[in-house]
Amino acid sequence: MHNWRKVEGSGSYPHFEAMADDFNNELSLLEKYAGQLEPQSLAINQCEISYINKIAIESEAERDLAKWVTLWAGKQIESESIGFSLRHVFRRDNGSPYARMFIDCGSGMDVKGRPTFGLTISMRGAPLETTIASAMDFMIYGRSAIVKKFSEITTPYAHEKWGIKNV
Repeated sequence: MHNWRKVEGSGSYPHFEAMADDFNNELSLLEKYAGQLEPQSLAINQCEISYINKIAIESEAERDLAKWVTLWAGKQIESESIGFSLRHVFRRDNGSPYARMFIDCGSGMDVKGRPTFGLTISMRGAPLETTIASAMDFMIYGRSAIVKKFSEITTPYAHEKWGIKNV
């Protein structure tokens, strides 16, 4: 497991490419250590990559989920909380499933009690082979699929607010 996040006041955000290199190196060290205990290689049969986004609500108009996410086109309704979950199966050329994308979105509060929406997109599945290189390929593909889906399901308003260009 390798986690990273942007923390307010901590400087620059550690982007995927640098973190993927660190993760790859850490897996290689783990495999080397395991090989010293008993001659063996890591056999990676499942991978997961997740993007967890907290959307700050700064005005009453921004409490409408449809302002942020295209998957929610319903009217603003009076409720304490709101949310949805979606699942999508990814298949190999022969039709066999190898991964699932999970999209979860819901209302909540930040640590200071301010309203937020949480949007989490995860990709879980089996790498083509059980090697570190194949696991890293899965993570790179998963990240690409998540970034693409994030762009597809978030609104032009959200993109402008977050300074996302070339969507």
